[in-house]
Amino acid sequence: MRSLLSSPLGEILTHPLLLIRLSQPEPTGYRAPRPTVRAPLSRAQRPGYRQRMTGLKPDRITRARRLRLQEKFELSLLITLPTKKIKINVTHEMLERVQRLTDRHERQRRQAEQARFEAAGLDLDDDDDPLGRAMSAELMEEARLQRALGKLLDTGDAVATLAVRRELQKYGLDPHHSHRPPKGVSARGRWPGAEYRGVPCQLPVNVPATYAAGATIVAWRISGRHIRQLRETFPHGRPLGPPEAVLEYQEIAQHVMTPGDIYRDALETLLKRGR
Repeated sequence: MRSLLSSPLGEILTHPLLLIRLSQPEPTGYRAPRPTVRAPLSRAQRPGYRQRMTGLKPDRITRARRLRLQEKFELSLLITLPTKKIKINVTHEMLERVQRLTDRHERQRRQAEQARFEAAGLDLDDDDDPLGRAMSAELMEEARLQRALGKLLDTGDAVATLAVRRELQKYGLDPHHSHRPPKGVSARGRWPGAEYRGVPCQLPVNVPATYAAGATIVAWRISGRHIRQLRETFPHGRPLGPPEAVLEYQEIAQHVMTPGDIYRDALETLLKRGR
């Protein structure tokens, strides 16, 4: 024992400061701090996990999520909007192109439905099978939602809805907003300056009522001042003479665009793009 106390370790243990510290009692309520132990990260919480699994960068993931939310919002609006029946004056050639487009989408839809039934081991033509009826109802609902989003164009209504929507967006108008044309402006009847453009066919379709009102607003924004000028200059309508008055009337009337022109331009643009 004496050899231990006389050793360097004994000198440290018998140091006055250490003896004083050891003789002092712990304060009341004192708890020694515990070391912080963090729970291990799960696999999904590890850095870079979502990027490796999805193959997308973080900014693209955010953009994809935003597009999905926007698509759901537009879909919730489209399936609840009231519709309005309109008749679009078109040429024979345009009517045939619309028919070819709808036929192609209808064939693709039927092929996809047939593949779904075959994968489930069901018969598409068996109306007595309850599982087949349930799948048919599910596919019909999916097709209705795809038409509303403009991804399935197997009907004239779907073609016209997508075409008018894009046309209104081109002019900076929100197609889903409840639009109200200016007072005294209506799509019915012939507008002053509107000319017959030799379109012998009609395409009757149903589009959302807000789309029809939006087309009227766009047409009035383009043609409003020219129509007012025609009404002030020629209060009795289109003049039959003299030639100078007829020429002046035609020069002003060539700037008039009606809602029917908006519909035709929308269809022509969509058909050029192929969908």
